[in-house]
This record gives sequence, C-alpha cells and structure tokens, in this order.
Amino acid sequence: MPGLLSGWKQELQIKGSSLQACQGIVTTYERVVKMNEKKTILIVEDDKYIVNFMSMTLKDEGYGYYVAKSVKEAISLFYANQPDMILLDEPFSALDVFLKDRLQQEMIEILADYEGTVILVSHSRDEIYRFSEELLIMDSGQVICCGNTKEIFANPQWKEAARLTGCKNITQVTHLGTNTLMAPDWGVALELHREVPADIRYIGIRAHDFIPRWGDTAENCLPVKVNSMAELQFERKYFLKGAKDCAEEVCWFVQRNDWNMLDEKGIPDYLQVPEDKILLLK
Repeated sequence: MPGLLSGWKQELQIKGSSLQACQGIVTTYERVVKMNEKKTILIVEDDKYIVNFMSMTLKDEGYGYYVAKSVKEAISLFYANQPDMILLDEPFSALDVFLKDRLQQEMIEILADYEGTVILVSHSRDEIYRFSEELLIMDSGQVICCGNTKEIFANPQWKEAARLTGCKNITQVTHLGTNTLMAPDWGVALELHREVPADIRYIGIRAHDFIPRWGDTAENCLPVKVNSMAELQFERKYFLKGAKDCAEEVCWFVQRNDWNMLDEKGIPDYLQVPEDKILLLK
C-alpha cells in the first residue's frame, strides 16, 4: 500500500523444502539487517531453527532484538520497544479468517507512521499484494526476481513467479514465428500483435481472464471440455480438460455476477485468451 506503509519495504515468498526455506529466510534477514544497519530488531517467528540462527547472528553483530511468537505479542513489544526493524514470518497463517482480518487491519494502523524497515515472509498472495511495496520471490532458497509488487503481479516474467502470484494456468510453448506461439497442451496456436522474445518458454493466463464465446471460434480460442466444477459462495471454478490426456487441467473461474449468463446460455464452446492478459514467461 504505497504512501501509507512507507516502512513496509520487502516481502519474501518462499517455496521449496523447509530447510531450504529456513536458510533462505535467515540469509535474507542477515543481509537486510546488515544493509540497513539497524540496531534494534523485533522478530515475529515461531520456528526455533530460524530464531536460534538469527539470535546467534544478531548477538555476534551486537544488535538488540526481541522475539515474539504471535502478532498480538508483537504488537505489545512494538509499543514497548519501538524497534528499528521488524521481521515477520507468516504472522497470520494460523488464524481464522475473522481474526486474521482484524489483526491485519490493526497491523496496518500500527505501521502507518512507522519509518523503519519491515520484512514479511508469506505464502499468501493476498497479503503480499495488500501490504508490500517491494516483492522478492524465492524458489528453493534462490532469488527468482524482485521489484515493485504490483509490477511483478502484472508481469511476473518467470514461470515460478507467475505461479506464486496466483496464476493457475501456465503451459509450455514453442515458437512458430516472431509473433506466434503454439501451446500443445491447450491445443491452440496463439497469434500476438507483438514480437515474442526468443527466451519465452511458457505462457500464463489467470483463471478470471478468459472470455467465454458461444458458436463459432475466433482468434486465440481454447475448446471447452468441462472435467469438473466446484461452486463456492461467490465463485464457480471450472476445471477443463487439456488437449492431451497428460496435460494439466485449465482453470476457469467465474464470478457470481456472471452466473446468470451461464445458466441462460450454457457452457461456452470456447474460451478466448485476450492478448493483453497473456503472461510471457521464461
């Protein structure tokens, strides 16, 4: 939330084994602590491995630090000690939806005028998008990309980054020309009005971005063969068969406001892929 959380500087998305994730967190924490030359640090963490490593590092470097195991405890320590840096490792992961919303809002209010550095480690793309100004994505302990959060969500550039920002449909492609890509698992050749870089190996499209079409096909259309459907309170999730038996299902999510159209017209014959919604991925 730029402008409001000026101290909310970086967020990490961790994927991989527990050990690799822990090592990635510890290494990044150490680098950011030393880079920012902060003297008092608040750690919100319940993983003993990370706490022990960070404690040794901070003690050796002469830093003062406080450890909290929950957001509530962290809030109390925040007011009591006014730390220069706050390290949060998935602080909302064990909370129910109502309590999570309340504590997230309280955290926003607390940090609104905070001028220090905050690092939030999270697997929740909603938390990432809501809170962070800058995003750093890691895969198996290695940095994949970093930069402005909203820019990375809009154009993740890497397959791993697209997956971790919530893109459900990612498929391998081959180049048929400077602006034509073949997606074998989807059974479609995509014609673009822009030149596709040679290093692009995958494309992605988010599950809400398809355009349903009835009747004749059009440019960049996938045939619809529904494999299964899950109806939630505000959304229907359709899982479609790919062009090959071994292909991953294609996910198409429909908001409640559009249910009447589907109830009246039935399942569409095709889903069109808008060019401006195609993610070109390495």
